[in-house]
Amino acid sequence: MAGLEIALRLERKGFEVKLVEPREEMFFYPLAHRVVKGLPASEATISYEKKFEGRGIEHVKSEFEEVLPDEKVAVTSERDLEYDYLVLAYGVNYEGVWPSRSVDSTDPEQLEELSKGDKGLRVLLVGGGATGVEMAAGLNENGFEVELVGSRDELLPDMPSKASRAAEKYLEASGVNLRLGRRVQDVSEDMEVTTDDGSFHVDRVLWAGGHRARELIRSSGEGREGLEVDRFNRASMEDVFAAGDCVSYPGKKDRAVHALVEAKTVSENIVRTEKDRSLKERNVRFEPTLIDVGNHKAILEFSGLTFSGLLPYLIESIGVEKRYMLMRKHLL
Repeated sequence: MAGLEIALRLERKGFEVKLVEPREEMFFYPLAHRVVKGLPASEATISYEKKFEGRGIEHVKSEFEEVLPDEKVAVTSERDLEYDYLVLAYGVNYEGVWPSRSVDSTDPEQLEELSKGDKGLRVLLVGGGATGVEMAAGLNENGFEVELVGSRDELLPDMPSKASRAAEKYLEASGVNLRLGRRVQDVSEDMEVTTDDGSFHVDRVLWAGGHRARELIRSSGEGREGLEVDRFNRASMEDVFAAGDCVSYPGKKDRAVHALVEAKTVSENIVRTEKDRSLKERNVRFEPTLIDVGNHKAILEFSGLTFSGLLPYLIESIGVEKRYMLMRKHLL
């Protein structure tokens, strides 16, 4: 999302842009929970070919491999690309512990296939964070039997306890079986799940247990939590900026609002660098958290206050998700 945003913003400013991305489409990940409850995958993706038609953006369909900062060259699996400015927005690795036996939560086609499965299938959802809660709610609303295993004693551990209690109340009332304070030790080939207090059988597994940084940059500045950037979203290499889930800095949160603010910061600062002007600091002024808990209800947390019910759901579905998808498809 950050990469597409930056590409479109810079092209509008007259830059020649090359976007290195092996996939044909961008999956708008905040809609993943809606795909598992029936939203067609095509409505949660944006085609690069259609979006870049008539624009000064070249879609380089290859894998990014490394940066040669002294030569100002980005190495891809197909060819080397010289650059004046390089933007890194390669995300993170969401692959689960058992990739051959679990559904990839970043693949809209796999999620759509899961959503069309026989209703009543028992699905293990690993992870009690925001993604796990929303996926569990979506699957349950679509008629699946959901087992949610979370290693923490409460859902949404990064949110106030009021939000955690509300999420647990809504999910349990809708029929989701919560197994909190437990860890999944193994998932066998015949889908027998072993936790630290017993075992049970499931039909499918969906991983939502967090992610890890991709180790792509063979250079200083990439730590365990991601690629370190300064307050202007500059990486440690000259004329290299970064944004999105791949970056790390104090106060960083893997939320759409942070990615979009970082994208705007990077775009503005590349323009400012080109014009030899002072750079602008990243500033996230407004960062609400919205969690869909199913059945037309959501939880909204903002500045320590928590609200739940229909109104937060309408804010999320109409004011946030649809607004972004419409803007990306028809405006920028």
